[in-house]
Amino acid sequence: MHSNVQTGANGRAGPPDPPRHLHPHPAEPKTRLVTASRAVAIVQIESQNAFVLQLRFNDGPVSTVDFAPFLRQARNPQTRQFLKPTRFQAYELRDGNLVWGDYEMCFAIEDLYVGAVDTQVVFNRRKQR
Repeated sequence: MHSNVQTGANGRAGPPDPPRHLHPHPAEPKTRLVTASRAVAIVQIESQNAFVLQLRFNDGPVSTVDFAPFLRQARNPQTRQFLKPTRFQAYELRDGNLVWGDYEMCFAIEDLYVGAVDTQVVFNRRKQR
Protein backbone atom coordinates (compact mmCIF):
# COMPACT_ATOMS: atom_id res chain seq x y z
CA MET A 1 0.00 0.00 0.00
CA HIS A 2 1.36 3.37 -1.00
CA SER A 3 0.88 6.38 1.27
CA ASN A 4 0.08 9.83 -0.12
CA VAL A 5 1.87 11.49 2.82
CA GLN A 6 5.07 13.21 1.77
CA THR A 7 7.98 13.86 4.04
CA GLY A 8 10.41 16.73 4.00
CA ALA A 9 14.17 16.54 4.49
CA ASN A 10 13.57 16.55 8.23
CA GLY A 11 11.67 13.24 7.93
CA ARG A 12 8.40 14.68 9.24
CA ALA A 13 5.13 14.34 7.41
CA GLY A 14 4.01 17.31 5.41
CA PRO A 15 4.84 19.04 2.18
CA PRO A 16 8.36 18.56 0.90
CA ASP A 17 10.95 21.16 1.78
CA PRO A 18 11.43 23.86 -0.86
CA PRO A 19 14.54 23.53 -3.02
CA ARG A 20 17.72 24.54 -1.20
CA HIS A 21 18.25 27.61 -3.38
CA LEU A 22 14.91 29.05 -2.17
CA HIS A 23 15.93 28.99 1.49
CA PRO A 24 17.05 32.40 2.70
CA HIS A 25 20.64 32.62 3.80
CA PRO A 26 20.99 32.17 7.54
CA ALA A 27 20.71 35.52 9.22
CA GLU A 28 24.10 36.97 9.95
CA PRO A 29 24.41 38.14 13.50
CA LYS A 30 24.15 41.89 13.62
CA THR A 31 26.53 43.70 15.88
CA ARG A 32 24.61 45.43 18.62
CA LEU A 33 26.40 47.32 21.30
CA VAL A 34 24.86 46.54 24.64
CA THR A 35 25.90 47.63 28.09
CA ALA A 36 24.41 45.88 31.08
CA SER A 37 20.83 45.54 29.88
CA ARG A 38 20.39 48.37 27.41
CA ALA A 39 21.49 49.21 23.89
CA VAL A 40 24.09 51.91 23.41
CA ALA A 41 22.66 55.24 22.33
CA ILE A 42 23.91 58.76 21.74
CA VAL A 43 22.82 61.09 24.53
CA GLN A 44 24.59 64.33 23.57
CA ILE A 45 26.04 65.89 20.42
CA GLU A 46 28.38 68.87 20.33
CA SER A 47 29.60 70.50 17.13
CA GLN A 48 33.37 71.00 17.17
CA ASN A 49 33.56 72.68 13.75
CA ALA A 50 31.76 72.57 10.39
CA PHE A 51 32.00 68.76 9.96
CA VAL A 52 33.30 67.41 13.28
CA LEU A 53 30.88 66.26 15.96
CA GLN A 54 31.59 65.05 19.47
CA LEU A 55 29.18 62.29 20.48
CA ARG A 56 28.56 61.21 24.08
CA PHE A 57 27.11 57.73 24.58
CA ASN A 58 24.84 56.53 27.37
CA ASP A 59 27.49 54.07 28.60
CA GLY A 60 30.05 56.86 29.11
CA PRO A 61 32.47 57.05 26.15
CA VAL A 62 32.83 60.13 23.99
CA SER A 63 33.70 59.82 20.30
CA THR A 64 34.86 62.66 18.07
CA VAL A 65 33.91 62.03 14.45
CA ASP A 66 35.16 63.97 11.42
CA PHE A 67 32.58 63.56 8.66
CA ALA A 68 34.46 65.72 6.10
CA PRO A 69 36.45 62.88 4.45
CA PHE A 70 33.29 60.78 4.06
CA LEU A 71 31.34 63.68 2.57
CA ARG A 72 34.16 64.71 0.20
CA GLN A 73 34.49 61.15 -1.14
CA ALA A 74 30.75 60.70 -1.59
CA ARG A 75 29.54 60.52 -5.17
CA ASN A 76 25.82 60.54 -4.49
CA PRO A 77 24.33 64.06 -4.77
CA GLN A 78 21.94 63.22 -1.92
CA THR A 79 24.97 62.76 0.34
CA ARG A 80 27.06 65.57 -1.15
CA GLN A 81 24.36 68.09 -0.21
CA PHE A 82 25.71 67.80 3.35
CA LEU A 83 29.00 69.40 2.27
CA LYS A 84 27.20 72.68 2.86
CA PRO A 85 28.03 73.46 6.51
CA THR A 86 24.55 74.83 7.21
CA ARG A 87 22.96 71.65 5.82
CA PHE A 88 25.35 69.43 7.79
CA GLN A 89 24.72 71.34 11.01
CA ALA A 90 20.97 70.60 10.71
CA TYR A 91 21.55 67.18 12.36
CA GLU A 92 19.21 65.85 15.03
CA LEU A 93 19.46 63.46 17.93
CA ARG A 94 16.50 61.16 17.42
CA ASP A 95 15.88 58.08 19.59
CA GLY A 96 19.57 57.84 20.45
CA ASN A 97 20.67 58.13 16.82
CA LEU A 98 22.34 60.89 14.83
CA VAL A 99 20.23 61.69 11.76
CA TRP A 100 19.79 64.36 9.14
CA GLY A 101 16.39 65.23 7.72
CA ASP A 102 14.01 62.33 7.33
CA TYR A 103 16.88 59.83 7.63
CA GLU A 104 18.43 61.28 4.47
CA MET A 105 21.77 60.55 6.10
CA CYS A 106 22.49 58.41 9.13
CA PHE A 107 25.23 56.03 10.27
CA ALA A 108 25.42 52.76 12.12
CA ILE A 109 25.84 53.36 15.85
CA GLU A 110 28.79 50.91 15.80
CA ASP A 111 30.69 53.17 13.38
CA LEU A 112 29.94 56.32 15.34
CA TYR A 113 30.93 54.64 18.61
CA VAL A 114 34.46 53.98 17.33
CA GLY A 115 34.62 57.11 15.17
CA ALA A 116 35.12 55.06 11.99
CA VAL A 117 33.00 56.95 9.52
CA ASP A 118 34.53 56.81 6.08
CA THR A 119 33.39 55.48 2.74
CA GLN A 120 35.53 52.33 2.96
CA VAL A 121 34.15 51.31 6.35
CA VAL A 122 30.55 51.98 5.30
CA PHE A 123 31.04 50.17 1.96
CA ASN A 124 32.66 47.14 3.63
CA ARG A 125 29.87 46.92 6.22
CA ARG A 126 27.23 46.94 3.47
CA LYS A 127 29.06 44.19 1.54
CA GLN A 128 29.14 42.00 4.67
CA ARG A 129 25.36 42.14 5.18
